[in-house]
Amino acid sequence: MRVRFPCLSGAEGERGQSTVEHVLVFFAFTATIVALGVMWRSVRDGSLLRLCIESLSHGLTLSGGLGSAQDVVLY
Repeated sequence: MRVRFPCLSGAEGERGQSTVEHVLVFFAFTATIVALGVMWRSVRDGSLLRLCIESLSHGLTLSGGLGSAQDVVLY
C-alpha cells in the first residue's frame, strides 16, 4: 500500500521547476555581465564618447574656443 502525503501531492509535477529557474537566472546574470563588459570596453577605447559627441544636436568642436562656449551658453 502506497502512503500519500497531501502536502506533497502537487510537488511531483514541479520537480524540474527550480532547475529551470536557476538556468534562467544564470543566463540573465551572464548576459548582464557580458553587456557591462561590452560597455566598459567601449568606454575605455573612446567609441562611446565618440558616439555621444556625434549625436549632439549642436556638434561641438573639440578644439574649444569662444564659439563652443557661446554655443553651450546660448543653448
